[in-house]
Amino acid sequence: MISQTNGRFFLNSLKLTFLHITPYELDYTWRIRDARRIPHDVLWCLEEGEIRFTVNGISYGALAGQLILLPPQSDITSYAVSSRVRLTSINFIAELSLSNNRKWSDVLKLPILYSGYNMAIIKPVIDTLLADSTEDSFAQAILLQSGLERLFALMLNKYYGAERVDQLPGLDPRVQAVMAYLSIHPDYSGEVAALSELFQVSESYLRKLFMDDLGMPPLAYIHQFKVESAQKRLTTSMEKVSEIAYSLGFQDANYFSRLFRKKTGLSPNDYRNKYRNFNIEH
Repeated sequence: MISQTNGRFFLNSLKLTFLHITPYELDYTWRIRDARRIPHDVLWCLEEGEIRFTVNGISYGALAGQLILLPPQSDITSYAVSSRVRLTSINFIAELSLSNNRKWSDVLKLPILYSGYNMAIIKPVIDTLLADSTEDSFAQAILLQSGLERLFALMLNKYYGAERVDQLPGLDPRVQAVMAYLSIHPDYSGEVAALSELFQVSESYLRKLFMDDLGMPPLAYIHQFKVESAQKRLTTSMEKVSEIAYSLGFQDANYFSRLFRKKTGLSPNDYRNKYRNFNIEH
């Protein structure tokens, strides 16, 4: 089972980009008859009425007070059931940096239809997003981005909760076991074959599991995990680059620096100078 620390670390690799937000007031004639493919992520907040919709051929029904998450590249149809429908549509892009070529929603296995949310908490965030979208303020883009991130933080906290932070239901248990092992042993520097033997699965099958679940082979995940661990330490401590490299299992600090630059576009020192916490003494 994946550790809480690694579970949060994995979720923290979720990168969100706000696109736009639009409120709709619709009547009984509203429908999307022909399957429409959506190019990016869409979140609907149904504030009044009842609708029915399909996502990739699977049918759902939604009532006021529910949230609907439409994954990217999905084919959707929908129609109003009630005489009046009021919903807010939020368009955004989401990516997991610790996953490659897989939809973030497939990895996290978030549901299409959310119910049981405290709309007294969710609704004010959406209302603030709507208000910020209509005011041409100097920092409008930042306000909208922060609103989206707060909304998703509330949704993820509700969905996963304290009791589920150690689980990522979209991942194979063997993949999660490897991730948990690496989170406990960030200095692991052995071969993938040794990991395969440790978890009693062939190297080729472990590679298949990682490719199926994360879209990257085990070694690529290990490198990405180590680089993102180093990013955090570079910005929150004054450890030497060589110390960080050795603690992450790199025997050659120069190799670590080359890998870090390849992944981030910056050397470790340049990354630290650009993003570090300036309250830290140096």
